[in-house]
Amino acid sequence: MNGLFVWAWMFLFGYLVWANGFMFLISWRGYWQESIETLAQPHELPPFANLIRLRDKPVALSIVQERLVG
Repeated sequence: MNGLFVWAWMFLFGYLVWANGFMFLISWRGYWQESIETLAQPHELPPFANLIRLRDKPVALSIVQERLVG
């Protein structure tokens, strides 16, 4: 392990952050919006929803499927 090792990991981490940010920036639907909705969805359902399998709105499995559906 030398000094270059730390810089290499910093570069890889920085590239990962940049690439993900760029992907979210150019998306049509908005990946940040999709991520927030996915995290907020379980909190919107009432406690008994799991017992009767109630869903108040459909959630796509992926962005690709969502774009194919419309």
